[in-house]
Amino acid sequence: MIQGAVCWATAAIAPALAIVLAALLASPALAAGDPCEAEVSERIARMNIDPGDVRSISVAARVRSRRGGSSVSGYDAWVSLESCRGSIVMRLSRQCRIEDVYGKGDCKVPDQ
Repeated sequence: MIQGAVCWATAAIAPALAIVLAALLASPALAAGDPCEAEVSERIARMNIDPGDVRSISVAARVRSRRGGSSVSGYDAWVSLESCRGSIVMRLSRQCRIEDVYGKGDCKVPDQ
C-alpha cells in the first residue's frame, strides 16, 4: 500500500516539478529583488540580445568608503554571453540609471 501511495504522489507532483525545473533552467535572468533588475533586463532587451545567448548576469554594488562609514555609490552589472568571451558591462547609478555600457574581452555592445 505504501508503494502505491508513493507512486501516486510522484505522478501527482511530476508536472509541478517539471514546471519548476523549466523555470530554473530558462534564461539566467536576475533573481527577483536584485538591485536594478528591471533596468538591466530592459537594456538587454533594447540591445536585441537573444535571451538564449545570456549565460549569466551578476550585479555588484560599488561601495564608497569614507571616514564616517561606507555607502553604495552605484552598481555594476556584468552580462556574460555564449557568443563571445568576456562580458557586456553596465554601470548604473544608485537610482539604477544606466550611465555607461561597454564591452570587455571579445564582447561588443550591440547597436541600440
